Amino acid sequence: MRLALRRHIGRAALAALLAVLTLAAPYGAAAHGEGAVVFQGTEGLFEVTVRVIPETPTVGLIHFTITPFDPETKALILEAEVDVTAVDPEGNEAYRARAVNSPMALEYYDANITIESAGVWTLRVDVLHEDRGSASFSLPLPVIGPALPASGAGGYVFLGVIVFLLGGAVYLWFRTNRLARRAAGAV
Repeated sequence: MRLALRRHIGRAALAALLAVLTLAAPYGAAAHGEGAVVFQGTEGLFEVTVRVIPETPTVGLIHFTITPFDPETKALILEAEVDVTAVDPEGNEAYRARAVNSPMALEYYDANITIESAGVWTLRVDVLHEDRGSASFSLPLPVIGPALPASGAGGYVFLGVIVFLLGGAVYLWFRTNRLARRAAGAV
């Protein structure tokens, strides 16, 4: 009977752990060529495509994917250095990030920038390649206010779910203990 009790407690703990991990797991980030194309332009020996996530840039974290390629052959340009600079509506450089690629997707240079105010920002993309030289691209980036105002309600909901799951695990533990004591008294 002791073994059955341990199985019940183990199952309850496993179910609670899986529920917590499912709720706490980060959502997959979309990147590598996904997003809305906000700019495509040519300068010198470079043509770039700039994509953005979310499709309508909002205050907060914005993900940029830059793809440089040859304007004549449309061949991807690998091993470039790509810098992204966000200039606020007043004309001040507010944020700068190096866009990096990964071994899994060499053609996509990704950067994240957190923009804290709405307005028409200017995004400057600087591309440097050892053989091709450099080029600079500038594009307007309208940023709208946050879709939802920040609040602590999500934290309270998460806390409530955790308390509910832990309460269920404690209930199952007490219930299996009571059944085990009854069975032990009946033997």
